[in-house]
Amino acid sequence: MITQSELKALLDYNPETGEFTRNGHVLGPRLQLQINKKSYLKHRIAWFYIHGDLPEFIDHINGNRLDNKITNLRPVTKRQNSQNKKIHRDGKLVGCRFNKLLNKWQSGCSIKNKYKSLGYYNTELEAHNTYITYIKENNL
Repeated sequence: MITQSELKALLDYNPETGEFTRNGHVLGPRLQLQINKKSYLKHRIAWFYIHGDLPEFIDHINGNRLDNKITNLRPVTKRQNSQNKKIHRDGKLVGCRFNKLLNKWQSGCSIKNKYKSLGYYNTELEAHNTYITYIKENNL
């Protein structure tokens, strides 16, 4: 991994626009940067450039993976990162999925990469509420 000082010597980053420049030239709208023949995700490099640390997960608050303004980035847990997916921002409730065989909504969550079913419900909202209650009660 590159150090923060090495990064700042190679690139400039504008936290208000989220753009990276090298020798005065704006680097294109790709998700990754090449630095010393190694690929890095731009949002992770932006965070590291400003804060000097690198959390395991960094989320784009507005869901736009090309918007790397520092105000649009936040460190999150794996669960928080997956809950900010487009399908959830578009209205699908978190913690549930429809089971076509049973014609019911299943509530559940992953804990240490193992799926835990929380039961089957007639509505998406019931399944979602069960998920929310379970997450709160178990501090997940």
